[in-house]
Amino acid sequence: MFLGVLGVSMKDRASQKAAFDRMLALVPDVKEGSTLTFAYLPGKGTTLSAGSKELGVFEGKGFADAVFAIWLGPKPPSEDLKKGLPG
Repeated sequence: MFLGVLGVSMKDRASQKAAFDRMLALVPDVKEGSTLTFAYLPGKGTTLSAGSKELGVFEGKGFADAVFAIWLGPKPPSEDLKKGLPG
């Protein structure tokens, strides 16, 4: 799993892996034109939404950091993905 690459400590990997597994189970089949949103709010956690429907909330800033690093970190899964992001 990529959590070690993202700098997640050994201590936190088991809980982060469980949270990632839960998140992946909630992700629907996203079709062209659909939106999948991750939003982090301190004190609440990271909310995963598809369109306007909230799918789940994941506690901890560490989870948010790991999720956002997938797309916004120095080594995204692909250059095409990074190029397609706004900003």
